[in-house]
Amino acid sequence: MTWGENGEVALQNVNTVEVVQNKKMCEKAVCDLHQLKAIHLDQSTIKTRYISVDPQLLTRITHDKDHMRWKTEAVKVVLYAFPMDRRLEPLYSFSIATSILPLLKHVLPFLEEIDIQKALPAAYVIEVCLSASYYSTLDWKSTVIATAESIGTRFPVGV
Repeated sequence: MTWGENGEVALQNVNTVEVVQNKKMCEKAVCDLHQLKAIHLDQSTIKTRYISVDPQLLTRITHDKDHMRWKTEAVKVVLYAFPMDRRLEPLYSFSIATSILPLLKHVLPFLEEIDIQKALPAAYVIEVCLSASYYSTLDWKSTVIATAESIGTRFPVGV
């Protein structure tokens, strides 16, 4: 469920690559990439796993002509994963939001580069930004609210 362009609640299919939607497929892909030494895994706890991309591979990817597609997919994955309403499950939302926050901080500038209208509904992006404003510092709050205002100005919602 998400907010539609008219500001009403709307059902929406998440349109991300299949490997992200399917947990088993994702785990297999991570194992395959690890075996190929394309990524490095650091399992600090049972539930937390950090993945870093091999620097040489990262350089090749960032110079790829199709890097906008990857930026768009990264934005979609992170924004769809971010908890929207912390009141529903406060402890769960807090732990998820604080673990995803560094990723959100990384992909937030991509919103200026990608075609938001093709990636996600503007209302949904604004809602995630407002939800994210409850976490971290006052500077972060200002940044993420300014981003929400910018998107609202560029892509009027419900008009």
